[in-house]
Amino acid sequence: MDKKVREMFLSREMDFQILAETFPGLRDYFTGTQPGKMNEYDNGVMSVVIEGQGKETPSTFGYLPVGEFVFNVGGNRETMHFLFGEIAWGVGTGDIVPEQYDELVIPAGKDLILNVKKPTLYVCDYLKQ
Repeated sequence: MDKKVREMFLSREMDFQILAETFPGLRDYFTGTQPGKMNEYDNGVMSVVIEGQGKETPSTFGYLPVGEFVFNVGGNRETMHFLFGEIAWGVGTGDIVPEQYDELVIPAGKDLILNVKKPTLYVCDYLKQ
């Protein structure tokens, strides 16, 4: 799955219908929605804005390459939903290993710590405070 989704990101041709079928636990994010702005960062992280019916808008669907990352969530509360891959995550420490569809809520102003062992897919909600 990782290669197929990475190719979607690189080609900028995101097929949300395939994602809805592949990840039925978060089908709501990909059904009746469409891909918006694509973001690609120097550290290899890629994300696409989900335009439509996300749980808390805005939401993004993203790809994390292998590596260690620290993201400060700033003034928003974020909820990260794990879809696929191998990762340890946490707030303050990155030591929780999630299972598919697990959620991690990151309070405003806190750091999200990610230790990505295999390329990982996620959905993230950004609730403005």
